[in-house]
Amino acid sequence: MGSAKTITNGGTFDNYGNLSIGAFSLSVESLINNGILNNYGNLNIVPNALIDLITNNGTITNNGTITRNAGTLNHNVGAFLNGTGTLNYMGGTFTSAGSLYPGNSLGIFNISSGNIIITGTLEIEITGAPSGGAGTTFDQLSVAGTATINGTINVNFGSHMPAPGDMYQIVSAGGYAGSHTLVVTPNTITATYLNGVLTVSSVLPVTWRSFRATPNERNGVDLLWSTASEANNEGFDVERSANGRDWEPIAFVPGAGSTSETQTYQYTDPAYAIASAGAALIYYRLKQIDFDGSFDYSPIRIVEIRNQRDIRVYPNPADEEVTISFAEPTTVRGMVRMYSQQNRLVAEHVLPPQTTDYPLRVAQLPAGTYILQVMVGNEQWSKRVVVE
Repeated sequence: MGSAKTITNGGTFDNYGNLSIGAFSLSVESLINNGILNNYGNLNIVPNALIDLITNNGTITNNGTITRNAGTLNHNVGAFLNGTGTLNYMGGTFTSAGSLYPGNSLGIFNISSGNIIITGTLEIEITGAPSGGAGTTFDQLSVAGTATINGTINVNFGSHMPAPGDMYQIVSAGGYAGSHTLVVTPNTITATYLNGVLTVSSVLPVTWRSFRATPNERNGVDLLWSTASEANNEGFDVERSANGRDWEPIAFVPGAGSTSETQTYQYTDPAYAIASAGAALIYYRLKQIDFDGSFDYSPIRIVEIRNQRDIRVYPNPADEEVTISFAEPTTVRGMVRMYSQQNRLVAEHVLPPQTTDYPLRVAQLPAGTYILQVMVGNEQWSKRVVVE
């Protein structure tokens, strides 16, 4: 190495033996890691000049032992530190401004001497119940001194759905301090963190993404819904009502159990069943049922059943666009107006002759309920439209 004072790693550096940084005999005063440093042996930071001896701007995976006798180990913003090894930070405090990942996927990161201050992120992965143990079903940061977390704790349960009351010792330390931000994925799970312990507060059975009820060309109604995540979801009872008060189940659609991935479902209510309801408005809702029998309801969706000369407006509610559908092509020019609940005109369009389906943009309107008025010749229709 000649008289080099600094080693800069821009690629991959693997240490399987004993490496001392800062030793005068090696004429090396500092190591700057801009790439990947894998330590499987012993990496010692020994006394030397007043200099930052190891600066990590890339990734350090420590599955061996890093011993800091003097100087500092700078773990900078945007850098990554992980592994199942041991960090001996003799007589000092290690400040982590980057991302700290205990283990290699799952494991325990051990600081056997010294303290830690986290101003970056602590990344915790959980794949099972607390009884599985630290390093097996959940990550853990183990600190001999005080663990001060002033950054963010990111907890990811993946596909595992815990039970309310589950407690995980994700940080084991001699003392606890700091003011942290806790982010839990998926967002169906709520939890708290106090003195190293993550406690699951609640688990929502289903996170709804959307639910639409749309008349189809066969005079039936297509129901389409999706979920962002599910926990112990047995399935959905599809329920229909002619008055919005008295409900009857018309179908059961199996759920996906427990998942953090988007799921999409559909069911078509046939025309003869809708006709038997004998109502101008048909109401739909979903009864989500857990494996333990507990249940919850979706929002209600309303479909207008038109007569031979009636118009159809769908989807309703809508967030981007509604379609005005006529039973027959229009023969003359018409007008389309939309009013707010305060009777203020918010949209006006000319309807050309020979129109069968007319798309109407509503994305620019604030969320709320509006009155849609359609006039063609001597005919006039008024419909309620909900914008989400």
